[in-house]
Amino acid sequence: MRYIILIIAICLNLVSFSQKKFNGVVTYKITYGDNNIEESSLKLLPEELKVSISKKFVKRESISKLGKTTIITDLDQGKSQILIDLSTEKKYIKDYTPNKKSANRELRDYKVTFIDSSKTINGELCKFVKLVSEQDTLFGFYSEKLSFNKVNIGTPYSEVNFILLEYIEKSNFPIKYEAVEIKRQKFDKEEFEVPEGFRRLLNL
Repeated sequence: MRYIILIIAICLNLVSFSQKKFNGVVTYKITYGDNNIEESSLKLLPEELKVSISKKFVKRESISKLGKTTIITDLDQGKSQILIDLSTEKKYIKDYTPNKKSANRELRDYKVTFIDSSKTINGELCKFVKLVSEQDTLFGFYSEKLSFNKVNIGTPYSEVNFILLEYIEKSNFPIKYEAVEIKRQKFDKEEFEVPEGFRRLLNL
């Protein structure tokens, strides 16, 4: 249960993609910036994030040594299916709806600055964005070729209408996402359905 709660909290950092131009997969390497994280805790945390984006759905797969947590979001309905796939069990939460009002209220304190600086990430020329609040400073790099209206709603980067290819977020510690592969592709409908073998989890 500790694993489930921790991973879901991290996976829900970016919950909504709403533009319809890009079909494909962006794969990120995840690293953690706090050297004080215990080894036992590091084993629980994702090492890789795969984001599959289609016309109607977004699937986010967070992969760790212990298994995989997947969030499949229906863009029209704003609801998500959360799949927990461990070596010992397969469970899912049906029709999860995040509390966007609470999330947005907590994120209003960031001052967003777009800076005329660039960096090449996985072959894409990216621009720099900096976010500052009283508590911390975040930064990210985005590609103007990968534009999505309101792609980052519900996150500190909500004013960036592009896919971030490198960015920092913070939970109890800094989390860095770096895109290592960008692949355009089409998907079958089954790609965004709950597979057989998963048992519905009624209470989290």
